[in-house]
Amino acid sequence: MTHVFGGPWTEGKLEVMRRYFAAYAQALKNQRFSKWYIDAFAGAGQRTEARPADVEESQLFGDETSEVDDVKDGSVRIALRIEPPFDQYIFVDRDREHVAALEVLRKDFPTRSIDVRLGDANQVLKELCKSTNWRNTRAAVFIDPYGMQVNWSTLEALAATGAVDIALLFPTGPLNRMLVGDGNVPEEWAKRIDEHLGPCDWRTGLYKVAEQGNLFSQNEPSLRKATTADGLRQFVLERLKSTFPFVAEEQLELKNSRDAVLYHLFIICANPAPTAVRLAKKLASNAIKLPRTRKR
Repeated sequence: MTHVFGGPWTEGKLEVMRRYFAAYAQALKNQRFSKWYIDAFAGAGQRTEARPADVEESQLFGDETSEVDDVKDGSVRIALRIEPPFDQYIFVDRDREHVAALEVLRKDFPTRSIDVRLGDANQVLKELCKSTNWRNTRAAVFIDPYGMQVNWSTLEALAATGAVDIALLFPTGPLNRMLVGDGNVPEEWAKRIDEHLGPCDWRTGLYKVAEQGNLFSQNEPSLRKATTADGLRQFVLERLKSTFPFVAEEQLELKNSRDAVLYHLFIICANPAPTAVRLAKKLASNAIKLPRTRKR
């Protein structure tokens, strides 16, 4: 089985992920920690690309698409080929067919220790964060959602481990489209944004009071959207920096064929040790030396 998602921009994302985690594995190879790779939205192991226009429309709520291109390796197969290998691979997906396809990977990679888990990424990640002894474990975590499925509380749980490095694909485009221009965000959307951005006043940060046409008007002040996709990226960067010891200042920007921003890939380190932060900064700088935009 192959998993239908992404577009031409996906190659850049996966290359940054490969570069960072390969260098991470190399840097930690002589450490006595148990080294894990965790893929929170693992898919089926292989992927076929969807057309950019279809993907842009579907990413708002994470729907998948049907028109596809060639079969290519997904993040899990890329991770399984990294040398030196990780001690443990944990693949998470909520789709039973995807999980069945991931189980087959044990035959293709018999020397790898693979743990496949069916479930919601937020719940599984939180359980791992709570149950793992992080004093003797380190983990590379790839979070590559289809849309706005990741809750801020999940990122807070990862930060609390003090022991993981994360490549996080943040859905800048879908979130930006939910931030409607007049500030009248539908209640369902506002709830999802609250869960996604966590405890912050995003309304104040991303909107401003519109100028009133009549000085003596008694109407309630109206709001006007006061951010662009890049402004939203900066807002998210500051939110992440308030939660994690290190977040790379540069992100890989992913656009579609119409030059619209879809995602930003953030490199994050939860380990507050100065040596870990210096390493993450160095690895991130090398990994993100790619064109910022991948499009047709």
